[in-house]
Amino acid sequence: MIVIAIGILTLMIMSRGMKQRSIRLERLFIQNLRSREIAAQVRGSRKPLFEGHLLDRDIHIGEFDIPEDSQWTGKTLYQLKLRNRFGTHVSSILRGSQRLNIPRGNTIVFPGDKIQVIGNDQQLAAISVAIRSEIRPEDNDIEKREMILRQIVLSEKSPFIGKSLKDSGIRDEYDCMVVGVDEGQTHITLINPSHALTIGDILWVVGEKENIKQIQATNE
Repeated sequence: MIVIAIGILTLMIMSRGMKQRSIRLERLFIQNLRSREIAAQVRGSRKPLFEGHLLDRDIHIGEFDIPEDSQWTGKTLYQLKLRNRFGTHVSSILRGSQRLNIPRGNTIVFPGDKIQVIGNDQQLAAISVAIRSEIRPEDNDIEKREMILRQIVLSEKSPFIGKSLKDSGIRDEYDCMVVGVDEGQTHITLINPSHALTIGDILWVVGEKENIKQIQATNE
C-alpha cells in the first residue's frame, strides 16, 4: 500500500510539472506568432483584419456638385445634418481653386461647391437624390421684380415729411432703399439717416416697380 501511494504521488507531481511546461510553451508560441503578425503588418506584407470588413461594406468617397439654386446653399454642415440623415461624412469641400479638408460643422456651403462625401453605395445614392430634389422653386415673376431707380420729390402731402430716413418706413414698409439726395450738384450725395425730411427734398429711390408706385402714390 505504501509503495502504491508513493507511486501515485510521484505521478501527480510529474503531471503538474508537465502541465506547467506545456502552458509555458503554449504562451511562448502565441507570443512569437503575434510578433510575426505585427511585423508583417508594419512591413505591409499582411493586411489588417478589418480590411475585409471595409471592402464588404463598399465604403468609398463620392463627389457631388451643389447647384446654384440648391436649398443647401447658405446653410452650415451642422444645419444640413448629413451624418444624421444619410450616415455619411463630408471629407472635403472644393471651392474654386481651394480645397477645405475636414470641414467643421460651422462651414457654410456655397453655390458651385463640390463636396466629397464618405459612405457606401446606398448612402451616396441617397445624397445624390437629395441634392437633385432639394431645389428652390423657380421664380416665375423674376422679370416683374426687376429693380428700378426713380427720383421722388417730396410734396407737402408726403407722409415722410418731418421724419428721419430711418423712421420713414421706406425700407421696412415699402422694401425700397434711398441711395442719395439730389442737391443740385454733379454727384448724388448720401443722405444722413437721421436727417429730417422736408418738403422739396429730392430722393433717389431703388426698389421694385410696384413698390415705387406705392411711394409715389402717397406723395400725390
